[in-house]
Amino acid sequence: MGKKACDSRTESRRGSRPTRLPPRSHSLFRRAPTRTRGLRLIGDTQYGTAGEPGEAVLPLHLAYCHTRASLTRLLTSRPDAAVLPVPACPGWTVYDTVAHLVANCRLAEHNLVGRPKKAAGDTLPELLVEWNRSGERVELGLRGSSSDTAGSVLVMDAYTHEFDIRHALASELPKSHPAARAAFDLAINGFRASVVQLRRPALRLQTMEAQWDVGDGEPTAVVSGTAHDLYRSLVGRRTVRQISELSWSDDPATWIPAFSWGPFRPPQGPVE
Repeated sequence: MGKKACDSRTESRRGSRPTRLPPRSHSLFRRAPTRTRGLRLIGDTQYGTAGEPGEAVLPLHLAYCHTRASLTRLLTSRPDAAVLPVPACPGWTVYDTVAHLVANCRLAEHNLVGRPKKAAGDTLPELLVEWNRSGERVELGLRGSSSDTAGSVLVMDAYTHEFDIRHALASELPKSHPAARAAFDLAINGFRASVVQLRRPALRLQTMEAQWDVGDGEPTAVVSGTAHDLYRSLVGRRTVRQISELSWSDDPATWIPAFSWGPFRPPQGPVE
């Protein structure tokens, strides 16, 4: 699964079933304001270092394709991986995590281009084959879609679980990632909504390459860390203690409750 799959021009057809995801007008999908610096050029698009999103945004169908290809390459090289536990997803193995990704992809395929015609498969290699088949159809549907709601959630889910699996396999983490911007935008917006709902003071999140202001009014504090550490903290992969060990200019206890939002909660014990 290489560049040809990501650049496919095959025509797709639309299904009539609407997506089950939130409407595009939902606050979660409003673009997160990002101030960036230290950008570097990858191809025709700018991204920051260490997976940090830059000003330009890779189209969602390409971001999803690259994430799918990256994880498939990793798992194809690790035939022993299927039964290994994924600490970031308690009770799940690598097989279970990939089955989840394939199920979400098939649901998106149903919503975007029509119902899948075959079962997903029973083994990890079979799941990866099905993910390739379904993923190519989903990417075609995303290319022709006027809304990026479904694609944003799909990309964030795949990006997050790719790193879950990489941590589980003690695999090298990529220094940059085409899906980082889309995933960060969604995570930042979810966290922002949580800060506002809980009536916490505005907060600035900052890395070496970018910063985001969340909440109402001017930020009263700054939390700094690597792009990877901040993202994993936002999506329920870091404990309260680990979040508190980021660089804070004020007592983190004020904002810790806001790290529980949507499906995400800080775990009771370290998962990575």
